Amino acid sequence: VKYKFNELMGENKKAYFQTKWTDPAATIDFYRLMLHKGKPANNSETDNDIRDKPFNGLSYAQVTTYRFRAGDTVTATLYHVDSLYFDFRQSVRNARNANGNPFAQPSGIHSTVQGGLGVFTVLVSDKRMVILK
Repeated sequence: VKYKFNELMGENKKAYFQTKWTDPAATIDFYRLMLHKGKPANNSETDNDIRDKPFNGLSYAQVTTYRFRAGDTVTATLYHVDSLYFDFRQSVRNARNANGNPFAQPSGIHSTVQGGLGVFTVLVSDKRMVILK
């Protein structure tokens, strides 16, 4: 992880945050990247689901806009997830986006739980915390 401040002064001085990792080439991989400002809580600054198809076997970086200030504590958590969890999260996002949209197709939610809704999985994560100076 790294960050860089813009050249502005005062309240306009903000930093972007970059999270970079190298994807293994031998496998099809799925990731969830979350950024939290301050103490990690339920609300994240960034929550992205990423599949490795465009960068399989290469280094990959996710970069934010200039939104962080000096003194902010930013925690980046990169989860390596399985395809079932990735599909579940995508289906939940699609259903949420279709809700209330008369032109969108109804969207079912993928589930691995019989008689219920959800997915049973194991999450493996790598976490880095940085105080912006």
